[in-house]
Amino acid sequence: GYKIIVMHNLMAKFQKILENSKQYAGNQVNGKRKVLGLEDSPLF
Repeated sequence: GYKIIVMHNLMAKFQKILENSKQYAGNQVNGKRKVLGLEDSPLF
């Protein structure tokens, strides 16, 4: 059972990192859109 718990914790951590990096990437893209004045553009 111990190994499973460790794996589960690793997966949870990894999931969090993924979520954070997705959010960060999204913020970067949104920031660029604001700078370029393309907030309303569906293409970006």
